[in-house]
Order: sequence, then C-alpha cells, then structure tokens
Amino acid sequence: MKRFFFILLFSDVIACVLLYFLTGTFMDTLTMLLTSVFICFAGVALSCIFNLVKPLKRFAFPMLLNSMILPFLIYVNFEISSSCQLHNHYVMYDFDTPNGEYQIYIHKDTNVFNINRIFDGGSEGVVHGTYIRLCGNKYKLSVSHASSYNDKYNELLIKNDSIHGFNGSSYPLVHE
Repeated sequence: MKRFFFILLFSDVIACVLLYFLTGTFMDTLTMLLTSVFICFAGVALSCIFNLVKPLKRFAFPMLLNSMILPFLIYVNFEISSSCQLHNHYVMYDFDTPNGEYQIYIHKDTNVFNINRIFDGGSEGVVHGTYIRLCGNKYKLSVSHASSYNDKYNELLIKNDSIHGFNGSSYPLVHE
C-alpha cells in the first residue's frame, strides 16, 4: 500500500515537472480546465473499478486522492508558469540595432505583439503579429504585417534575453 502511494506521488512530481514546461507552450486556460476535469473523472472511475475488484480494493482510496491532488497541482503549475513573466497586461523590451532603437510590446490579453521603431519625436510601427509563449520568457512571434522595408520577416524568436531573426541577426533585449 505504501509503495503504491509513493508511486502515485512520484508520478505526480514527474507530471508537474513536465506540465511546468508544457503549460507555456500548449496549455491555455480552457485546456488546463479540461485536463483537470478529465483527470478527476478518470481518477474517480478508476477508483470505482479498483473498489469493485477485490485484490485492488486497497488502492481505491489513494487513486481517488491522487485524482483530486493532480488537478490542483496542474492549476498551481499553470498559475506559476503564467505569472512568472507577464505580471501586467503587457511586457515591454527595448533593443538597439544599427538602424536605430526599437521597442517590443507583448500584450498578455490578446496574444498580439508590436515592434515599434523609436526616433526623435515619436515612434513608427514596424512589425506586428501574434505570439505563442513558450516556457519561461521564450516567445515565438508570427509576423502578420511588416512595413515595406521589413517584408522579409516571417517568424521571430525571443529567448535568452535576445531577439533572433530581426534583420537576420540577434540583438540583446533590455526588459522595461
């Protein structure tokens, strides 16, 4: 019985580590809720089956307990992953290139990003599109529109505090 309980606990820890890395990539709020509900129902169903089969009867309660703990851990992982980078409604980075200074706005609520070129007296929108947040502070930016002199962009990547693919180069980012 103790061995089974520790196996369940160990599987929860492994699931949490995997989910921490997957939540930023694949999991949005709806997917997290559906996954949690599925785990609850599957755990209750397995617990009922275990309760009906005499040799497995002693494992029914740990299985039921596990089916209630794991969705909570999924939710905690989702919240930690979501809040570790995006505390406000947007994240802003600055970076300098040989062509000038730029700012990136990553909007949390709409999954949209903008890159603006900064110059004396204002700014000009250069690139905008949608993004997918990978784990931590990594973003995959899909460009939907670029100004005429930047039409060569399709996809940009933000990782390791730098932007990759902007004018065919990588530039360090300064978090604002």
